[in-house]
Amino acid sequence: IGVTGFRRVLFRSTLKRLQKEGVLNSNQQLDFPLLPKRIAVISADSSKGLSDFQKVLLQNPWNYQFFTMLFPAYLQGDMAIPSIIAQLERIKKVIHHFDIVVIVRGGGGEVGMSCYNHFDLCKSIATFPLPVLTGIGHSTNLTVAEMVAFRNAITPTELADFLIQAFHDVAVPVSESGAILMKGSAGILEKAHLK
Repeated sequence: IGVTGFRRVLFRSTLKRLQKEGVLNSNQQLDFPLLPKRIAVISADSSKGLSDFQKVLLQNPWNYQFFTMLFPAYLQGDMAIPSIIAQLERIKKVIHHFDIVVIVRGGGGEVGMSCYNHFDLCKSIATFPLPVLTGIGHSTNLTVAEMVAFRNAITPTELADFLIQAFHDVAVPVSESGAILMKGSAGILEKAHLK
């Protein structure tokens, strides 16, 4: 069988094994933090995807503050499997410092993507105790890693936008409530002065 055939076989067998072990949707069943501020990032330090992700977070127009820590890993090919798993294990040891984990890589085609269909890596993501979000490139074919992650985005930029929106969904109602409270308390004070 060719490369495409091998990829399909790997994809199906990994999905089947994860289903059999009952962990296929485990990560997606975790609670997502109200404010995902503290982010463990698994990426290559030279990755274009990483710089895009960080740029979008840093330059958000509302000045929301995110803390990110890089856990460098290989992102494609056979080295990616033990490399990403090792970084997930490192994050587990300091898990109380983080709200979520993101795995980001720059574009690139299908080359080197079969690692994201490998059972060991996919199981590590599926069973990780924090939500794992992926932005691993412009690939047209969804990988098992993306399917088992809490959420996947096509690009790191899209993933960063999602995190900013999560912040915004909390910040806007809080800000509006603050304005209502200010207005209400000003009215109460005014009435008190009139008495």
